[in-house]
Amino acid sequence: YPAGLKLAKYLHSQHQTAEALAVTAMLQRNNPAFPDAYLLEALIRIQNGEGRKAEETINRGLMYNPDNQGLKKLQKKI
Repeated sequence: YPAGLKLAKYLHSQHQTAEALAVTAMLQRNNPAFPDAYLLEALIRIQNGEGRKAEETINRGLMYNPDNQGLKKLQKKI
């Protein structure tokens, strides 16, 4: 799982956003209770000006992680 997050961050840093989002989606499917993939996807979407999709991602993450402070904090920023 950490390797997948690192890969997604790297791909995003190389302006390969679609590929980075595909990795975060795969991580979420394989382990929906792990909040970091939702946080990363939401941050990528915010940076790309996709506030609505970021909000949807955060809400999806909160369904599985209702007490996650990182997701809650990011939700307030949108």
